[in-house]
Amino acid sequence: MAESPFVYVNSINDKNRIPVGEGYNKFLMNRQYSLFIDTILYAAEANRFGEDIDAKMSYEFYFNSLRKKKRFTKWPTKQSGDDLKLVCQTYGYSPQKGIEALSLLGKDELEAIREFNKEKNYD
Repeated sequence: MAESPFVYVNSINDKNRIPVGEGYNKFLMNRQYSLFIDTILYAAEANRFGEDIDAKMSYEFYFNSLRKKKRFTKWPTKQSGDDLKLVCQTYGYSPQKGIEALSLLGKDELEAIREFNKEKNYD
């Protein structure tokens, strides 16, 4: 059974070496460590080598390069397509600006925008 990529992240952060198996994903590890100010340069360096190194080498690079530290963050996720389209249509924003606007809007504001667009479409 393949291990979760987060098992490897915890292993590297806590400095508890584990064997590298099928669950190790170099892309996800590079993405995870690109989220922190103290590890972003390591992620960029690991990303430079891409397919030239295997999973074990990538794990060893992070394990031996990074300091022991608790690192927690929300995993970046894609915004809801319907809400993004609604905000872009209402305000005339590009998709990138719409994503920024969505991060600032609360549930009440989104509901108000939905109601505004419903009224606008019925006229």
